[in-house]
Amino acid sequence: MRASSRWTPHRTKRPSHFALIAKRCPSSGAPPDADPPAVYTPHERFFPDYTDMLRPVISAAPATINYGANFTVNTPNAADITEVVLLRAGAITHGYNMSQRGIELVIAGLGAGTLDVEAPPQANLAPPGWYLMFILNASRVPSIGRWVRLTP
Repeated sequence: MRASSRWTPHRTKRPSHFALIAKRCPSSGAPPDADPPAVYTPHERFFPDYTDMLRPVISAAPATINYGANFTVNTPNAADITEVVLLRAGAITHGYNMSQRGIELVIAGLGAGTLDVEAPPQANLAPPGWYLMFILNASRVPSIGRWVRLTP
C-alpha cells in the first residue's frame, strides 16, 4: 500500500444486516447524528492513490487469446501504456486460493492507438481459462479490467 492510499470510515443511514444462525440481526453503520457515535461500528472503504486519477481505457481487445501468439489491444492511451497484465480469477474453496495469479505480458510494439502484446508462451506459466486483462500507464494507474479467455 502506498503512503497516499487511505482507509476512511463511512457511515450510512441504512444499516447493513447480517442474519445469524442465532436469529439475531446486528447492524453496522450509524446515522451521522448518532449519540454516542462510538457505540456503532462504521464501514470502512479503501481508496487507492489512483482513485482521483484519469484511468487508461481499453477500447477493444480480443475475447480469446492463444498461447505464443501476438494480439492487439486498442487504446487511445497507447503512448502512455507501460504494462499489460493478466489476472486469473480466484477459485476459492475452504480458504485456499490456489488458482489466482498475475502475469505481466510483453508489449511487442506500439502503434497509433494500438498495443501489440505477446500472449504467454505456454500453459505452465498461465493455465487455460478466463483472465482479467488490465493496461497500466506510466503512473501505474490501471484500466478497468476486460475479460479474455486464454486458450491453447
